[in-house]
Amino acid sequence: MSNQKQLIRVFVLIILFTFGCSISAFSQKIPEDLLARISKFQEEVKQAPTTPDSYRSRWNTLRMLYGEQTKYFENLDLELELLRDKAKYYNGLIRDWRAGVSIEANGIKMNPEEQMKKFLDQAIMRLGKEKSPSELEDEKEIFRKRFPSDKIRYSTTYEGRTYNVYWGELHGHTYLSDGVNAPYYYYAFSREIKNLDYCALTDHSWSSGNKEERWKEIFTTADNLNEPGRFAALPGVEWSSSYGHGHINLIYYDYPYPETAPASRLEYTNNVRTLFDYLEKEGENVVVIRNHTGSSSLGTDWNYQNPKWNYLIDIVSSITFRSLNYYSIIHERTLETALKAGYRFGFVGTSDTHTSWPGSGNITAVFSPSLTRKDIGINLKNRFCYAAEDRIFVDFRINGKRMGSEIFAKRPDPLEFSINVEGTDEINSIIVIKNNRTFYSFNLRYIEGEKIEIERTYERPKGERPNAVDCYFVIVTQNNGKRAWSSPIWVTTEL
Repeated sequence: MSNQKQLIRVFVLIILFTFGCSISAFSQKIPEDLLARISKFQEEVKQAPTTPDSYRSRWNTLRMLYGEQTKYFENLDLELELLRDKAKYYNGLIRDWRAGVSIEANGIKMNPEEQMKKFLDQAIMRLGKEKSPSELEDEKEIFRKRFPSDKIRYSTTYEGRTYNVYWGELHGHTYLSDGVNAPYYYYAFSREIKNLDYCALTDHSWSSGNKEERWKEIFTTADNLNEPGRFAALPGVEWSSSYGHGHINLIYYDYPYPETAPASRLEYTNNVRTLFDYLEKEGENVVVIRNHTGSSSLGTDWNYQNPKWNYLIDIVSSITFRSLNYYSIIHERTLETALKAGYRFGFVGTSDTHTSWPGSGNITAVFSPSLTRKDIGINLKNRFCYAAEDRIFVDFRINGKRMGSEIFAKRPDPLEFSINVEGTDEINSIIVIKNNRTFYSFNLRYIEGEKIEIERTYERPKGERPNAVDCYFVIVTQNNGKRAWSSPIWVTTEL
């Protein structure tokens, strides 16, 4: 009887395996209804090539159709991606060109409208291209070579516990808001092409009638792709203010998830106070990140604050200005202003990708004991993380306490600084910033090596004020120009 049961079990497994393979093969085909819509669109373009006036509508149609085509990551097409990017780039030049502004500084000498139309139409005509499994693997390899990203693993011991460094993306968009491609594509790209350990999707909070459906799609996709120990898929949203209160990412790392999205920029309730009220109700398992801190228009208005929700801030992103030491543009919305006001944030780096290529810009390193959503989220909230333009290892401590810590030091006891760095290229300089000014500067240009260990004792002046709070963080620069910024450590002087 037991043999019969075993045979039945094997037979069932064979059927399931065969059925599973057929489903997999079928999923690599573009649905017929989508192919029909693509063909109709392409025929329209053949009959009437794109003009500047039709660009916007055709761009949006391309974005949505390609988003559906890439829904399961089985139809990626690097040539189409590049054509689409070129069309968008030239469209951005048209406004200046029409206004009489010279565009030759960009290396462009011909009419950008002609280039825009050419590349957009070529991208449209590539829609609907199906690929076999072997072609898909070849395409993935092309992507990997274009976006090289080795798996680099560092670890450190803190207070008797081992923490690994995990690399990830915390800001990006898909066709659910103003980006391209599908959420599945976005997460799969970060895992399979960029070798990221974790990734958050943060499409804009929406105002359209299907806001809740989009909200559910992000959480469902993240749950389906989350794989503890291998890849942490984090769902989130970018809250965007229409009242000058900045843009704020909300990233969720554990259940229960909120049932509704925060107000969109077109809803009358959309202001930072109502966002804080929303977080009081729905912010149990959320990481809050302030965005665009180098932008005068998109940065944060620090007059409207609730320190309870000050977790992280992006010190480097695609919309963040920065210089060798610190920001080159100073205005009331910068990170420097926030730190001067006494707000305490950990630092992150993001790409803010709108092309569904997470990890292709800046990244965030998190120290965590394991690769799970919950551990990643908790250590982000604890500011045990740092921003980087490459996979540079940075371990910054004062008196043995890690980055992100708030410590107390007796006056006039010295401070013990520890900085361990390992780069992907030779280290050029290490700078310690104190209260927005250079405190230590270690020029390592003539020291060969990608691994640097620094121990320094700082004898504090006797006249130091009691209860004064000093903010320290580290900036690392490699010879290839890539940098990393540690999260700060705050030191309060006691009597």
